[in-house]
Order: sequence, then C-alpha cells, then structure tokens
Amino acid sequence: MIPSAPMRSTTSVPDDGIVVDDLPGTTEVVVAALIKHAFGVAMGVFAAVVLVALAAVGMAEGDSTPANTFVWMMRQSFLPGYGPTVPGMVVGALWGLGIGYVLGFGAALARNRIIKLHFWILNTRARLSASRDVLDEIS
Repeated sequence: MIPSAPMRSTTSVPDDGIVVDDLPGTTEVVVAALIKHAFGVAMGVFAAVVLVALAAVGMAEGDSTPANTFVWMMRQSFLPGYGPTVPGMVVGALWGLGIGYVLGFGAALARNRIIKLHFWILNTRARLSASRDVLDEIS
C-alpha cells in the first residue's frame, strides 16, 4: 500500500516569489515577482522604439504633422537634443532607454511591494483570527 501524501507541503519562499501557505484549507497561493531589471530594460526598449518612431514619422511627413509637433514639444520641454533628425533619433533612443528603465524598474518594485503587503495583511488577519479563538477558550 502506498502511503498518502500530506495535504500541504512545506515550501521555502523563493527570493523572487511570494508564497502564502497559511490560508484556510488546502489553498496555496504563489505569485511570481516581476524581475525589476528585466522589466526596466523592456520598458526602456519600448520607450526608445516609440520615441524613434515618432521622430521618424515627423521627419518623413514634414513640419505640420502632429508627430512633428509632439517631437518639437518634447525637445523644448523635456528631452534636449531629441528631434526629427537622425542624430535626434539616437538621442531620443538614449533618453527613452534611460527614462523607460527607471520608470519600469520603479513600477516593478512598487507592484512587488504592494503584492507582498497584501499577502502580509492576509496572513496577519488569519493569525489574529486564530489567536482570538485560542484566547476565547482560555478564559
């Protein structure tokens, strides 16, 4: 006869994941954390592609297009050196990589911390509920 496996196994908490195994019943929740550097690089590449594409459209269509107006406003207000020229596209790609990386890294960090906080609150509520039952039986 094969012995039955236990309903819940002990799991170690990985560095990149959040494991909550103190939920009622046999429910176990595992949420993978976003890898901050990879998400930052992905967002940086996306932002660089968007900025280069807008500059290319602005360069191809001329002065009175919405894309060219957007490029001009970004150049004047936020991104020095960015423009509807080939050197301006290179500068825009560098700006996009840098700004996108920082924003992506921050977004992944915030998302991971919010999920961790949420599961910590769930775990604390469950432990408080269990300790209330024990304290009620003592008195």
